[in-house]
Amino acid sequence: MDAGIDDLDVFAGSCAIDTETLVAGRDGIRPKDARHVGFARRSVLAPFEDPVTLAVDAARNVVEEAGPRRFELLIVATETGLDFARPLATAVHHHLGLPRRCRTMELKHACYAGTAALQLACAWARDGGDPDRRALVVTTDVARFHPNDPAELSSGTAAVAMVVGLRPRVLVLEPTSGIATDDVFDVARPTRTFEHVHAARSLAAYLDLLEAAWQDWGSRHAVRDPRQAFDRYLFHAPVLSLVRQLHRQLLETADPEIDETALAADFEARVAPALGWLRQVGNVYSGNLYTSLAGLCADTDPPGGTRVGLFSYGSGSCAEVVRGHVVDGAGARVRRLGIGDRLARRRPLDLATYERFMRRAAELYDSPAFDPVPADVGDLRESLRGTGRLVLSEVAGWHRSYHRA
Repeated sequence: MDAGIDDLDVFAGSCAIDTETLVAGRDGIRPKDARHVGFARRSVLAPFEDPVTLAVDAARNVVEEAGPRRFELLIVATETGLDFARPLATAVHHHLGLPRRCRTMELKHACYAGTAALQLACAWARDGGDPDRRALVVTTDVARFHPNDPAELSSGTAAVAMVVGLRPRVLVLEPTSGIATDDVFDVARPTRTFEHVHAARSLAAYLDLLEAAWQDWGSRHAVRDPRQAFDRYLFHAPVLSLVRQLHRQLLETADPEIDETALAADFEARVAPALGWLRQVGNVYSGNLYTSLAGLCADTDPPGGTRVGLFSYGSGSCAEVVRGHVVDGAGARVRRLGIGDRLARRRPLDLATYERFMRRAAELYDSPAFDPVPADVGDLRESLRGTGRLVLSEVAGWHRSYHRA
């Protein structure tokens, strides 16, 4: 039976900072860096938000509509877990009111983890054969602080919640995909707060593995040119210039005679329609690809049967290419959640407030005790009163307490 995404929502926290603000306030960031990255703004967490609050607020509406008792599997994909043993999934499970009879886990593989979790959930759905039961996949990631570095322009924060099951109403996923894996030390987080990035190595691994995964997919389906296989491409997009480079590489490999006009036209027709929401949140790691999917559905309303190529990559490294088929009415289903309006309502931050919030986030990860509501953010949290949003109450002895606003 068909399995795939029945519903999805995106939540990107309470605040954002514009790329123009960062460029104007940094000596080490140039306007051409902003053009290379391609994001207009990036999401930023308030001190009372963390990966758990993001995950719960992304999933709350879709879980309540589906009915919490239907969920028998929860996978939380993240590279910003809060503990080296205890998973985020148990806290997310608790605050969503999911049933006790529910398998939970946390899955880590850099930006690829969201696709890995989705594939596991689809296999689980197909194996059970019960059209009524559901899995919940939530990606949730929080950017580290990269002051005065071009990476500061791209690192975003958001969670994406996907309801997965049989007879999906957003995207049907084919069971046969293309895969490539290699041991590459391009990105690492060896401590709670430190992040190592080898930019050139990461770029090369991204291009190499996604081309290899595409070739694997093409050999399995006897297709050489991606234009014959997909009506839309969703590329993992750490920066948007890299997406253009991958698109060019795939098409030139398939058609060495392709000219600039044809390349540009194909990019505008098959890639650009999915980038609108991503430009508003930045690279949100394991949820990057699925933020693009939500934007594609809501902004362009693709007709039922539209063939979507999902090109997923995660440092370390693994790549996978999957083909999905849009279900008729998917655009209306995603738009009903008001994700675009929610993104527009995020509070814009000046540079000083942004820096204070990012430093507080670093404290949150590395402190056994933490006050998430200093005096200078009281009005921000007060603005959430009555919304039902989950907020962090305190950290005491490493234990995190939450409550509904």
